[in-house]
Amino acid sequence: MVYIVPFNKSDLESTIRCISHSFTQETMSQALGIDVNSYVSFAEIVSQRAIQYQLSLVAKNEDSGDVVGFSILEDFLAETPNLEDVDSRFLPIMNVVDELKKWYINNYAIKSGEILYISMTGVDEKYQGQGIAHQLMEETFQVARNNNYKGIIAECTGASTQHICAKHGFKVVKEIEYKTFLYNEELVFKDIEKPSGCQLMLKTFD
Repeated sequence: MVYIVPFNKSDLESTIRCISHSFTQETMSQALGIDVNSYVSFAEIVSQRAIQYQLSLVAKNEDSGDVVGFSILEDFLAETPNLEDVDSRFLPIMNVVDELKKWYINNYAIKSGEILYISMTGVDEKYQGQGIAHQLMEETFQVARNNNYKGIIAECTGASTQHICAKHGFKVVKEIEYKTFLYNEELVFKDIEKPSGCQLMLKTFD
């Protein structure tokens, strides 16, 4: 049995572990060969930041208390984290994310407190296929409503995340194609077959 709770400091280590293990399966991370150990420092920065903002959620195993899924949330206009100490292989991923965020901010007049941002979401490999990602999304909607957000936005890098978001009413507003994306004049994601690209997806509330 798995249940969803707000992410707090007592779940920090377990959440870092869950992010590190689950995100090595993420589309761009696999293409760049980023391993679990390289993910730890990145996951720690993201998790510490999430505790500060008090918006994020974790899915926990009722028996063990282990974190088996997460939804790391923050305001879309929150300050960009300092990632200069993380593995340099993360830089192309951050470049894609930054490009999508900047495009949206430059094209839409938004203010702080209007759009909730799903920075990262994932489920431990052993627990996938049990509907946990959908549970996390439903609870993310609740966080958005409770904090008076008008919408939720996410960069969806893989086919499964794109499918889940589409099922919950998200629409694609911008896509960066993997095969044509250049980082330092290199096609770093040219070997990714599916999906075709990283999609910026938006869900608005009536």
